[in-house]
Amino acid sequence: MSVDRPNVRVISERQSLSNTMQGLRVRFGEASDDSVDLVSRLDTCLGLVEAGEEGVALEILFANLYEFGVAISAKEAAQLMHAAARVDVSSSELYLVDVSDAGISPGPFLSQVERRTASWNLASLKWKVTLGEATQKPSVWLDLTSERGDGRLILWSSGEVELIWGRGPGCESHQEHRDLTSELGLEMCLDDLERAVQGTD
Repeated sequence: MSVDRPNVRVISERQSLSNTMQGLRVRFGEASDDSVDLVSRLDTCLGLVEAGEEGVALEILFANLYEFGVAISAKEAAQLMHAAARVDVSSSELYLVDVSDAGISPGPFLSQVERRTASWNLASLKWKVTLGEATQKPSVWLDLTSERGDGRLILWSSGEVELIWGRGPGCESHQEHRDLTSELGLEMCLDDLERAVQGTD
């Protein structure tokens, strides 16, 4: 007799989303301005996540963050974006909000990553966005992995980018430094990293 077992990864990601929302609730609950309505709606979102309705919860959350003009951190944005991609919900409204942390504004970077997640998932590429430590030159980076290789794009608040990629153990790794002056330059960096890890460069 077969027994249905809960997907451990899904449970873990659901808990991570719940923790992010709990953190937002605590922060807004302590705010001095009138944030009662937002806290109430976050409670609703938390209940939906617990019920396994992450997609609905995220749609409500994004709409309310935009409506209230709420500023969230880059780390929170990355976590919410990852959760949204997993349940196929658009997180574009996040980038209309002031998303900043220790001087870095990763909105354009996260927005470009979000636009690519569907094609990455179809190509069986694994990806992860991580916020670096809060230093004088903070950074955010993307790890991208395929069966043929893996790579990392590091973006600093100064506009500097480091591309690193390789084709697996025993193979030569490559590293390239660039200085960005526009979002087009960032898009080209993502294109190059994508081709490199898939072995099509």
